Amino acid sequence: MLKDTGGTVHPAIVRIRGCRIGIAEKFLRKLKEALKNVSTIVAPKHYQAASTWTDETKELVGRMEFLLYCFESYPRRPVDTSDKAPKTTPRRKVINTLKADRHVRVDASPVPSYQWGKWFETAGVPEKVKVAEKYSGKMAVRLPSDWQVNPSEGDLKGVLVFEHVIMTNNGPWDIGGADMANGTAKARRNFVKSKLRDPTTKKKFAMCFEDHPWPIWERYLKVRYEAFTSFDDFMAGFDWVFETGVWFGMRHVYRMLVPITLPVDQNILLANYYPVAATGAYIGLDETNGAYFAAL
Repeated sequence: MLKDTGGTVHPAIVRIRGCRIGIAEKFLRKLKEALKNVSTIVAPKHYQAASTWTDETKELVGRMEFLLYCFESYPRRPVDTSDKAPKTTPRRKVINTLKADRHVRVDASPVPSYQWGKWFETAGVPEKVKVAEKYSGKMAVRLPSDWQVNPSEGDLKGVLVFEHVIMTNNGPWDIGGADMANGTAKARRNFVKSKLRDPTTKKKFAMCFEDHPWPIWERYLKVRYEAFTSFDDFMAGFDWVFETGVWFGMRHVYRMLVPITLPVDQNILLANYYPVAATGAYIGLDETNGAYFAAL
């Protein structure tokens, strides 16, 4: 609860700074309920970043926060954690996967087909893309002209990023079954499914059932910003791997991070800017815009 100088009480506005938290609406509603006396809770739907702004002499003149697209594709390919696993993937194959998922920008327009190759070149992605290798490059951006920031143009370093990773954040699931570790993908999936949906252990794995307020399949993205639609859909979206005595749902992820600009085909950065030599700020991140933030 906040009080102004006249003693009037004002419910607080909670602003969350964290990547893509705004797409987890059920979580945000529960958080707002737990915090109590909160009028609004705001969270970004995209990746969030911060940087500094310098002049020609490299002197700090301001700080800013901005949003980035997180374009993720999940190729349906087996997960091999052995030493025999392929160490690279052809760049063209990665780009084709990203294209096929029809990713869109904040104005709902599709990412142009040619753009993926340009981004990959800028980020220094080689012809053979390594697993767990992060490739990054700088991006030339401008700040809105009416902000009258000098300089108004500059490079953001390390913000254009591509990486191919194997995600292991689905788990660990302690359900036994070491004897199933070398089974077929289907057999392993069916074993894990039978354990997670066992009515006798529902209390332990409650999020795997339809009557949970935020079931597990709604917590993971299937394509673009769309979550899985059912438990079966969720199970089929991962390769189920037994490691160190527990099970993990693993999958390949192609991830491209790109600063958001408006208009989308120009390089004017969507950002908030805080000059060092002034007490005010220039606000470009509209927290009421549902394309950028969730506000509940």
